[in-house]
Amino acid sequence: MSWQVIPALVGAPLCAFLAVLFLATAAKGFRPKPYGALGWLALLGAVQLAGYAWLRLAGADEAILAASRIVTAGTILMGPGWVQLALSFTERPLKKTLTILYGIAALFLALLATPWLVVMPIAYFGKLGIERQASPGPLYLSHLVFFSVCIVLGLVPIVESLRRARRENSALPAPLADTLAEEGVPVILATVGTASVVGLVDLLQLLGVISFSLPVELGALLLIAGSAYATVQRFPRLLLRVEAQLSELTRLNQDLEKRNEEIGDLARRNEQLLGEEIRYLKTELAAGQTGDLVGNSEPMRRIGALLAKVAPQEATVLLLGETGVGKEKIARELHRLSARSQKGFFAVNAGALPETLLESELFGHVRGAFTGAVRERPGIFQAASGGTLFLDEVGDMPPALQVKLLRVLQEREVVPLGSERTIAVDVRVVAATHRDLTAHVAAGKFREDLYYRLNVVSIAVPPLRGRSDDIPVLALHFLKEHATRQKKDVKGISEAAERALLAHSWPGNVRELENAIERAVTLCEADVIRLRDLPPSLLEKTGLASQAAGAGASQEKAASEGSAETTLDALERAHILRVLECYNWERGKVSELLGISPSTLYRKLKRYGIEGPGEEPQG
Repeated sequence: MSWQVIPALVGAPLCAFLAVLFLATAAKGFRPKPYGALGWLALLGAVQLAGYAWLRLAGADEAILAASRIVTAGTILMGPGWVQLALSFTERPLKKTLTILYGIAALFLALLATPWLVVMPIAYFGKLGIERQASPGPLYLSHLVFFSVCIVLGLVPIVESLRRARRENSALPAPLADTLAEEGVPVILATVGTASVVGLVDLLQLLGVISFSLPVELGALLLIAGSAYATVQRFPRLLLRVEAQLSELTRLNQDLEKRNEEIGDLARRNEQLLGEEIRYLKTELAAGQTGDLVGNSEPMRRIGALLAKVAPQEATVLLLGETGVGKEKIARELHRLSARSQKGFFAVNAGALPETLLESELFGHVRGAFTGAVRERPGIFQAASGGTLFLDEVGDMPPALQVKLLRVLQEREVVPLGSERTIAVDVRVVAATHRDLTAHVAAGKFREDLYYRLNVVSIAVPPLRGRSDDIPVLALHFLKEHATRQKKDVKGISEAAERALLAHSWPGNVRELENAIERAVTLCEADVIRLRDLPPSLLEKTGLASQAAGAGASQEKAASEGSAETTLDALERAHILRVLECYNWERGKVSELLGISPSTLYRKLKRYGIEGPGEEPQG
């Protein structure tokens, strides 16, 4: 065996291995077109080198002719393969050009397979089929011309891309840049060179540029070595990638297990919260309450009926009333009853922020709109799109912002601070104020057109002193809420403390009542709120401060200690009667609040002779 066969024997399997790696990369979806073309060229290079090895080792004329046809077929297919690679590198259209080239290649292959058309006698492959005769056949000449034309066609788009990138100082086409970054220049040159060198050597021999006696293997030896280098470089990287992918898969599996545990914890927590919410809603329904609204007075029932009519519509609502009467709670109830309840409820106090900050809060701003605006920020109108926006103290809004608010209500679009572009919004506005807007309009402090735009449906919320029937109900509601939050066993309010609550004028309305009950729960040392637990300012205004410090407190202490059986019975009877009246004689709710069973409550009612509305006397 001649030494000249060694390069071909070594280069063929190396090129074949590269072809497998390239085609596998293409199959994974990473730049499939250029990697597919690289794999195809590497495969053709392997076929050609294998053909030359066969030529060196073959002895019979028929074997030499068969090996020669294999080499020639590889050269024929290399031309379109090179064009395919060039076009995929430069992102040029492939289908039409490649169809023509591969069609011509198919014609050459058909002629190559027809013995009587092939003018290549066996003697043409003298000296083991390597050296050429002076007058090669027409098929040999034409297929080399075809190969040369393909080389030129492939070089043109690549050269144009390189020149354009250098002239315009721009990046290379993405497929070419990605492939070079992934594989490196030596790998690409080794693959393309090994696949093309045989045809180029044939062409140079035909043109007389090189000696006819130069073996093809010597011309391909350098690029075969490059192919070996490319294989050696790529194989460890392949192993490292497999290892990295296994590590990533392990990490993802661990993350998945962790996420599953978190999802399980969230599901259990949601189940717990849902159970608490169901219990809370049952309690609210039993107490005759609706969502955030608490109270059984006639004014609150009228407001509840009006909310039920207005909520399903999209009309703007204006809430009027003193500070602390619960306008925000009414707005929340309106949102809960509306078709927007699945979206967000947003509240902003228009009287609590400076004009610039309020404008940014409502409409948003772009970067650089004012000092400190380092990035773009959407306004609350954008955040509330699809939901409800509660504008509290709208009567204190600066005149310049009144104009912008009017535009939002009319056009349903906002203009961020510092910008000229408009952004469409879909928000239902519920406004509220403690001001007399009619007087403000007359004084020129509030725009008349904005007033009429807001005052589509107005709801006047009465002060707490105007609905004293709600004071016991609200007091018990706040007592339960704060006792639960503070984890204290406070179940009711003493008769004296309730009289003090009813006697107070509540200038701070519901908010003042909640603060008073929260303080009382915090200081309470028994299971009921007593007179001395209430705020001193409240007792002073109602004239009960001396009673709380003296005889009144002593009487409550004696009653709570059970100094006389009759006093305990009277206190228990009065307390049961008061709770029944507060909760409309709903005995299930009352027994739950008192911490006794319904049957025990029935026996106590019978014992104390307490009769409900419309009931027969207990016998």
